[in-house]
Amino acid sequence: MPNTIGVVGAGGISNFHFAAFEQTGARVRIIADPNRANAQRHLDAFGAEYAADYAAVVSHPDVNTVAVFAPSPLHYEVSRAALEHGKHVICEKTLTLDPEQSFELGWLAEERGLCFYTSYMKRFFPAARRAKELMPRLGHIMSVYCRTYQGMGGIDVHTGEVPEFFSP
Repeated sequence: MPNTIGVVGAGGISNFHFAAFEQTGARVRIIADPNRANAQRHLDAFGAEYAADYAAVVSHPDVNTVAVFAPSPLHYEVSRAALEHGKHVICEKTLTLDPEQSFELGWLAEERGLCFYTSYMKRFFPAARRAKELMPRLGHIMSVYCRTYQGMGGIDVHTGEVPEFFSP
């Protein structure tokens, strides 16, 4: 069965995900957001249905994957409902506001044989890849301080190049 996505939350960060869905030809079937104006251009782009409430997404019979881009305090509730309805879940960071809830969701997904993915793009940045590569040689790490640059405009942060104007 091909992926058919239902989206919960069409504000801010969702725009990056919708762009990726378009680039990959993903099928978005329904978009829920309390403010229809947030969802409208994506509804048009994908020919998707609109819902004001996430319950319509997690229970939609055509949807097999729920993408959760709602505010973080709603992530647990929406993700749990989606998993209970047998849907795979892509959840934007922060996964939950409570680590016990995060574990609970992970165990529920595992128990039901579902994919449960937390979306965090920095894991693909060159610095993060290099850190992962170095980890086995670094030993026990007690603390880490990291400063990152998040590109704006037409800058591609995936190249690892930081514009001169950002450098201290």
